[in-house]
Amino acid sequence: MNTYICPFVVPPGEVLEEKINEMGLSTEEFAGRIGISTEALVQLFKGRLSLSSGLAARLERVTDIPADYWNRAETNYRRKLENLKME
Repeated sequence: MNTYICPFVVPPGEVLEEKINEMGLSTEEFAGRIGISTEALVQLFKGRLSLSSGLAARLERVTDIPADYWNRAETNYRRKLENLKME
């Protein structure tokens, strides 16, 4: 059985970046609200910074998107990255 694996993956940070834009917040303001540096937030957008469960809880408080969503999105993203590396 052949299984298609998408040749690219989207980090949960891209979804977060869209949400921040919808909320009308600057990157700096949002980073302050969740207690990380602006640079760390930019790295999260790019998928270079892993989204921890603690950070997911903070994101939930600010975005109203459940922490469980962020945790699953991060797990799926990292799993897909590993699958692409194994090809």
